[in-house]
Amino acid sequence: MDHETDAFVHPAGGDTTLYLIRHGQTIANSLSQYAGSWDVALNDIGRRQAEVLAECLRDVAFDAAISSQLSRAKDTAEAILRYHPGVSLEVDRDFAEWDFGDLEGKEFQSLVTEYPELARQLQNPKAEIVAWPGGESNVDFKRRVDRGLDRLLSKYYHNRVAIVTHGGVISTFMLHLTGKTSREDFFRFSPSNCSISEIHVTASATQIVRWNDVLHLESEGIHEDPYLTTREMARKGARQEGDE
Repeated sequence: MDHETDAFVHPAGGDTTLYLIRHGQTIANSLSQYAGSWDVALNDIGRRQAEVLAECLRDVAFDAAISSQLSRAKDTAEAILRYHPGVSLEVDRDFAEWDFGDLEGKEFQSLVTEYPELARQLQNPKAEIVAWPGGESNVDFKRRVDRGLDRLLSKYYHNRVAIVTHGGVISTFMLHLTGKTSREDFFRFSPSNCSISEIHVTASATQIVRWNDVLHLESEGIHEDPYLTTREMARKGARQEGDE
């Protein structure tokens, strides 16, 4: 995927290359459980994915590396930085995953069975505000992530930066960088575990150099994203209600 857009330009007039990297697989991923603020660790596959990812990126000259405070992101980032001893890991809480509140640790199916109204809202493109019970709304989450991205670009305005974070954060980054706004686009920009997305942000345009690259994982037979997405669960809930 090589695409350029002028919907977003560098806020500091700089020239920054971002490597957007989703953490390795966790047991919550493999069991189709919600894990936003829940600090769940990498599983065996996730640790192996992080090792292979690190080997793939060993020759990239990073100037900085940033992750969320959650261990699945930090551990993935630290695996990468074993090949980059001159780069220290920075932790930014603005890059933590969406807080799913009362659904943390629950299986995706519970969205349909326990929170059918929320499932309908997620499916409804006209629903402007969607809030997870006890957690964050989409508006608060996007505001937090956008704030972190703009701050990062202003700080590293002529640098190559690794950002090791979460699926929802990367999806939100991509909406911000491409000027997209729909919930369908949010889900369309869902990255795989330990995938690499390379984005070049300049004073005149944003270029998506590569998106959701998992060739390094496929060559080792460890590209696994076994869970259903929230969007699919919402659609299932809508279909079930229509059948009643």
